[in-house]
Amino acid sequence: MQTTDDLKLTVLMDYLRGTRINNDAESSLTMLKHLKTNNFRKQVRLGFYHNPDTGFLKGKMSNSPLREIFGVHHMKMHVFDNNVLITGANLSEDYFTDRQDRCMVFLDCEPLANYCDDLMQVLTDCSFNMNDSGDLAMLPNYPVPYKNNKKFKDTLSHHLRYFRFSHKTQITTDTELSAE
Repeated sequence: MQTTDDLKLTVLMDYLRGTRINNDAESSLTMLKHLKTNNFRKQVRLGFYHNPDTGFLKGKMSNSPLREIFGVHHMKMHVFDNNVLITGANLSEDYFTDRQDRCMVFLDCEPLANYCDDLMQVLTDCSFNMNDSGDLAMLPNYPVPYKNNKKFKDTLSHHLRYFRFSHKTQITTDTELSAE
């Protein structure tokens, strides 16, 4: 299999859902692991966002699917080149045939694609990332959400403030706005 440096893939999912084991002993983590551990190490980022409010006992240590009721990262945004697909449900065959009203497609919209990609990178930075050996770990200097809730929230808040600041735009109009 050949690789290309032009390819970039970032998958960001919820930690609790992405590590949930199904009846076949598989999870999103195990199904995507080969992307990171085989040929695409440099081009692939796999992030698993752990809601800091789920805590260690309510989240990571629980094997029950009910652990997800305490908080799930549920952003359904897909960026392909300069195109953005925002959905309201998981991507599946029935979604594209029976529930098409729940998606918006923005074609050739580079500013929106860059905005969405940048947001995904910020959130992935503040998530557990899969390393080249397939293990999940926080990036260096990032607090573990369930171990240091306050520091994690402060770090995430700092990154999101910087993100918002860096993406402010000026909207120009042909007429002056005035209060009447």
